[in-house]
Amino acid sequence: MSQAAGSAPEAVLDLVCGPESVLPESRSRYRLISHLASGGQAEVYRAVRMSAGVASSPVTVKVFRASEGRPLIDQLRSWDKGDAVLADLNVRGIPGICRRIEGFMAGHPHPPGTLPPRGIAGVPDEVPYQVLDYLPGWALRDMVNGAYPKVEGRPVLRSLADVLLALHHPVATASPVLHMDLTPANVVVLPDGSPRLIDFTGARYDRPDYITSVAFTAKAGGPEALTGRVGPAYDVHGFGAIAYFLVTGQLPREVAESTVVSGPEMPRARWSILKPAAALDSAPKLREHLLQPLMDQPGDRPLTTDLPEWVDRLAELAAAYPISGGLATWAGGRRSVRGSARVTSGAGAGAAAASFVATVPAIVKPADSAAAAKPPTAKASAAVAPTVPRAEPVNGTRVDIARPPETRGQARGASKVPVAPQPPQQPPTLDEPAAPPPESRRSYGPKRGRLLSILGGVFLGVCYMIWAAVTALNTVTGASRTDTQTLTTELGVAAVLALVAAIVPFWMCRLVGRLLLGWRQRRGALPSHLIGTAFSVLSGITFLSATPAVHIPFLN
Repeated sequence: MSQAAGSAPEAVLDLVCGPESVLPESRSRYRLISHLASGGQAEVYRAVRMSAGVASSPVTVKVFRASEGRPLIDQLRSWDKGDAVLADLNVRGIPGICRRIEGFMAGHPHPPGTLPPRGIAGVPDEVPYQVLDYLPGWALRDMVNGAYPKVEGRPVLRSLADVLLALHHPVATASPVLHMDLTPANVVVLPDGSPRLIDFTGARYDRPDYITSVAFTAKAGGPEALTGRVGPAYDVHGFGAIAYFLVTGQLPREVAESTVVSGPEMPRARWSILKPAAALDSAPKLREHLLQPLMDQPGDRPLTTDLPEWVDRLAELAAAYPISGGLATWAGGRRSVRGSARVTSGAGAGAAAASFVATVPAIVKPADSAAAAKPPTAKASAAVAPTVPRAEPVNGTRVDIARPPETRGQARGASKVPVAPQPPQQPPTLDEPAAPPPESRRSYGPKRGRLLSILGGVFLGVCYMIWAAVTALNTVTGASRTDTQTLTTELGVAAVLALVAAIVPFWMCRLVGRLLLGWRQRRGALPSHLIGTAFSVLSGITFLSATPAVHIPFLN
């Protein structure tokens, strides 16, 4: 959906497409000028909208492409879901995403003056189309070759965080949305430096019955994709992969070798392995912060609402610890930059669009449109063969993992251009997963398991109050010879000991873990919470065992 500025000239096409209607020229509504890319489910073209021989500004046209290994009806339903979500997002007016202009069903692209080809074995006569914004610029993934200037990391990530907040936490009447494929390949940088999130083909409403397939880019996707249980934390992992890419120039994961898990006919890929870049060894604080959204367990990652603050802290650390190979510049401090990378058309986008339109008249002439409007003869139609160009896919990057509700999911290979070519990987085949859980409300770090510590502290507090109340009552009624001053001292010391028992063991465990493990990645603070809770419970039982019998004279 974008054209990199200064890239090599593209091969000029001369194909048309458009929906059937009462107007014969509708079949030539769009003129395909050049082939841009091959996506997971589509061929992507640069095109113009034709009207009475007049060409519009450039647009992007995505043409559905059926693939083998998965029923066609399932592929069409998957396409329709992504299209419906993107159309809904247009209505919501979310900035920072690629806008959908229209969608329709039509025959395959064909030369002007002919009918679309029919009756091709294994290929539907009509396929769905999407017409989208044309974005002049370049994808983040294309920056690794040094052909494009570095971006400003903080504004780019803050803009993407704002997009995720709008997707995951919409107004009360709208359904939350998961993008499902956040990678550097799906973020386009416009000439003014602002980002756009593209490729919503795999986007889904965050509803268990709506997510029947999961887009999984092996080097950037969260490992929970292989279980089919995804939620907002899956997008957070993709966001973290983009941030990691900007800091290090690499993607954070590598794919393990395939292994057999349920018989020789059921090969299944292991989880992607998180492998931090060696350059981060010299910056342990930056590494620990950068890996937080990339934790294997979704519950250990920051929430979507935590991302703006996380980006601010990342900018501070990245500015303090520069990493060789980074693709972004960073400004320190915590000043607010929300909106500084606001996505608008901009002068750069307008200039690129104007330069493109200037090349159109050499291809599109009013006489051509008049000829295309005439119904082609049956002889000419029969001679037409499909002329859709196919870019050579690159192996081993993205698979869409189908998750039917009552049958075994079928993994589908879907090629995308990666950061670097890799050996082909065996696409995973999944057992039937359970319904995906809602977004975990646990955050990362010490917060995981804090409910246990709270319950242990409450138990200790109740036990202390029972002991203190009985001791004070016995003193007042004369059953104990302890004077008031001594009683006050005793109660105060006991309160301090109870507070120490509730807090100190937890933080001592955290300190020991830090000393033993250093700055390496940790899953969370659950073991520390368990040990702290155990100390609180034992201390509470000690208070109960030390509680004297209640002595009230007029009752005894």
